[in-house]
Amino acid sequence: MNQTKAVEPKRLTVMPASHYHPRTGQLVQDPPQIRVLPKGLVEMHRRLGGTAPLAVQQQLTIGGIA
Repeated sequence: MNQTKAVEPKRLTVMPASHYHPRTGQLVQDPPQIRVLPKGLVEMHRRLGGTAPLAVQQQLTIGGIA
């Protein structure tokens, strides 16, 4: 599946990633991380032939407190 086709309907999200190089201290851009959203889990479950109900809880964090 094309990544863009999954990101637009909110099944996936792309998280930019970076780190500081341990020797030079320069900021290095890493490849973006793909995160599966609850809607994406439901879609994968369906495509893999899942028939049982899938309980997907969405947890919101406000101010760092879950």
